[in-house]
Amino acid sequence: MSRMILVTSFAALACGAAGAAETRTVELLNAATMRAWQLPGEKWEVAGDVFLHPEKPNLLAWKPGQGAIVNGDDGRTANIHSRIEHGDCEAHVEFMVPQGSNSGVYFQSRYEIQVFDSWDAAANKPKADPKYSDCGGIYERWGPNGGYEGHGPRVNACKAPGQWQTFDVVFRAPRFDAAGKKTANACFVKVVHNGILVHENVEVTGPTRAATWESDEKPLGPLMLQGDHGPVAYRNIRITMLASDIAKAADAILPGSELPALMKYEFAQERKQAAAIELALRSAPAEVAAAVEARLLTVLAAKDATFAAKQWVCRLLRQIGTEQSVPVLAALLADKELAHFARFALQHQGSPKAGDALRAALGTLDGDLKIGVVGSLGERGEAKAVPQLAALADSKDAMLAQAAIRALGRIGTGEAAKALSGANVAREHRALQCDSVLLCADSMLARGDTAGAAAIYRAYTESYHDPMVRLAAFHGLVMAEKEKAVPLVLDLLNDKDAKLKEAAYLFMGQMPGVEATKAFAAKLPALPAATRAALIAVLAGRGDKAALPAVLKALDDADEVVCVAAIGALATLGDASAVSPLLAAAGKGGKTGDAAKQTLARLPGDEVAKALMQAIQEKPDTAAVVVDVLGARRDRTAFPALRELARQKNANAARAYVRMLDFGAQGTPEALAATFQEAMTLAPDTDSKRIVLGAAGKRPGTWSIEFVEKYRADADLKAAADAAYEKIFAALNKMPLLDKEAVLKAAEAEIHGEGAAYEGGAERDCIGVWTSAQAWASWDVMVKTPGTFEVTIAQSMAGIPDGTYNVVVGDQALKGTVKDTGDWAKFEPIALGKVTIEKPGAYKVAFKPIKLAGTYLINLRSVTLTRVQ
Repeated sequence: MSRMILVTSFAALACGAAGAAETRTVELLNAATMRAWQLPGEKWEVAGDVFLHPEKPNLLAWKPGQGAIVNGDDGRTANIHSRIEHGDCEAHVEFMVPQGSNSGVYFQSRYEIQVFDSWDAAANKPKADPKYSDCGGIYERWGPNGGYEGHGPRVNACKAPGQWQTFDVVFRAPRFDAAGKKTANACFVKVVHNGILVHENVEVTGPTRAATWESDEKPLGPLMLQGDHGPVAYRNIRITMLASDIAKAADAILPGSELPALMKYEFAQERKQAAAIELALRSAPAEVAAAVEARLLTVLAAKDATFAAKQWVCRLLRQIGTEQSVPVLAALLADKELAHFARFALQHQGSPKAGDALRAALGTLDGDLKIGVVGSLGERGEAKAVPQLAALADSKDAMLAQAAIRALGRIGTGEAAKALSGANVAREHRALQCDSVLLCADSMLARGDTAGAAAIYRAYTESYHDPMVRLAAFHGLVMAEKEKAVPLVLDLLNDKDAKLKEAAYLFMGQMPGVEATKAFAAKLPALPAATRAALIAVLAGRGDKAALPAVLKALDDADEVVCVAAIGALATLGDASAVSPLLAAAGKGGKTGDAAKQTLARLPGDEVAKALMQAIQEKPDTAAVVVDVLGARRDRTAFPALRELARQKNANAARAYVRMLDFGAQGTPEALAATFQEAMTLAPDTDSKRIVLGAAGKRPGTWSIEFVEKYRADADLKAAADAAYEKIFAALNKMPLLDKEAVLKAAEAEIHGEGAAYEGGAERDCIGVWTSAQAWASWDVMVKTPGTFEVTIAQSMAGIPDGTYNVVVGDQALKGTVKDTGDWAKFEPIALGKVTIEKPGAYKVAFKPIKLAGTYLINLRSVTLTRVQ
């Protein structure tokens, strides 16, 4: 379907007795910002290149840039509405969805064209027999009896996930008489999907399902993009609408009839009208704001308008001014009362013509008015003004000269820097001159002129410059030359200026590259002790493993401060190779020993636990330290190996083993009872047995009550057993009691792993945003009377159903399949089957995903267990 046919169709909508009405095309999405949209949340992001996630085809990924928007990482955020409201229109929309995702484009925020992954991956072609819920469909309406009036596309024109697709739509808004009664339905005159006509002259009797206003129709309304049904990206959205609709929106802010009164505005007047206009303009679409701006300019140009009215208009133009206001504002730059207000309005305007107007005024003004224009040229970064400003830098008017020097620094180009360096400024302005030149270098570096910036920085590191100037220059040089500046930074350690010495460490931390790390590390032995310790801290902050050999060597430093610094650095830089020297350091005691224990507890790497286990066997003298460290690390991987060593009568391993029971022991109640009973047998002393009882106190259950009960009569263990018993009993009393029925609510669940979260609110109150099969939820329940229980969940789904999951009760699992309920807020009960609990006690009930079919698995509100016998 050609664009000419679409334009002709739209023109037909706008025809009246006098012929075609004037239209305007509004760009809603083609820039680096989302100013054209009302944003209720922060998860919509501006992006450049958008594509399928390389590892998760049900998600999107993107690179920084502009031109497209994406609804966040998980595709579960708020819908967004355009600031402009349209009636009859022609719209072009480009979109991309990943596998299984869902969104929608709502005209007037009421009538939806569905965005959906309607690609048949198995057949590698669009799905056959498309429905209203497929891509390009006009979505169904919703009533007390369910859905109705949906319209499937004539042809499924969908592309594969991860490809950009297009809608070209001609939309006719509903009509209303003077009393507001609807006289004609909204109509999709044409909908073209990827160049293929999929709808023609389809009336919509009312808002479709999930519209912003489902029971309210109006002549105008904003475009809406759905953001809560799954990942989606949009780009190149433009809408051609009637100019009269823009004028109506402008009338709602500032009717032409109110301009005479506005011209008489005085400061003492009530500001109700002015405040209302200001508030409306903050969120007005650019096209509507421009229409209001034209009306405001009549006030500014009127000879009989009050000073207060003109000042107020100038202040507004700082926010909304465009090229059309430049001539009017420029005429006021010589007006002593209004010049500064007009100048600020021009200063904040993006049009190049605003800069031209300020430059033109520079030669005609003097005094404060001229100084003000100089400042505005600097704030705008007007590169064309450099010659004029350079001529003013040595002015005898001190205020004007300072303003020119500052303005050149803010412009920040190489030409500005050259002009500043060559200016013969007064002695009292030389510090400002240096600062402004360095500001130019900063701007040049930010724009990618590294060589030019570095040349400036290097010139200002010379010793005859002020120390603060040198400091700023050294910092800039490090940022520009990176590892090439290593020798320069090392030389700073010997500089006579104390502040530059301190700054050298900061520069070392900022300088990237492995070669820089090696160079700094090689310098360590030649430095004084205090400097060695400081440099080790810098190396740790860099996080570069290339420094590890030098840091390990520093463990033998004769100075304790240096040794402790090296130990602390190993917490970041170390690995399993550091275990042996750290254990040796821990044996020294004192500050060195304490620091070594802390670092061993934080030492990164999967092999660290193995190295510690090896030390228990091969270095008995370090066993006490290893026991403490293993307990502090809470590393479950060492638990089975420690148990084996404990069974071999290794007392040190047994001590470490019992300390890990509270987090290392896993399994059914029967398995836990056996593990803890064996631990009492393996415990080499009374203190270790007390630790076992304390660990049992953290595991509430019938088995743990029975376990600690056996030791309450033992005189040596009674206190520990009594404390554990009371703790278990208190925890069991807080658990839900499964008698006739227990409803385990989402808000009370413990959520494990990432990829699921509790969502509050009356329509949610569930565990949702379930994007990972590794995330699961659990509850603990107490069963006093064994029996058989029916298991039911309350769930919702409005995307790709058929994901699978298990509900696990104790060691019994019931498999379920996610059902499509048609709406994320519509929850339905799903019966899964029965489980039999044969013994009283505490049981864990868990909901564990097996496989996701789309982006989201499910919304889970509750799990209910109901006794059937």
